[in-house]
Amino acid sequence: MSTNEAVVEAGSAATNDGEAKEQVQWGPYPSAEQARRHPVDRKGWQLFQVTGPDATVFCYATTVGDAIQKVARQFGWSATSAGKPVNKDKLTSMLAALPDAERAELLAQFGGKRKK
Repeated sequence: MSTNEAVVEAGSAATNDGEAKEQVQWGPYPSAEQARRHPVDRKGWQLFQVTGPDATVFCYATTVGDAIQKVARQFGWSATSAGKPVNKDKLTSMLAALPDAERAELLAQFGGKRKK
């Protein structure tokens, strides 16, 4: 995903209790000027510059760690604890959270590969 495609649009999203809440238009943005055209008016939020090996982007966040996390997730990165394996209950809840098509794809991909 290029930085020009990465701008998150404002809108609304459902919370766990079904109520709509406003989404923050945090970015990432390809330039500080573009980010400043979409200010975030929330206590503690500020504009951060996040630099990686291939790009520099700008986003609104509460801390440096929050900024890095937001940008990493936007560009497809994720993190999982390497110290503790996923158990059956956790995997079940993760699979249940996926859309039907994605769950079916994963089950088809790994369904026939059982370790003995």
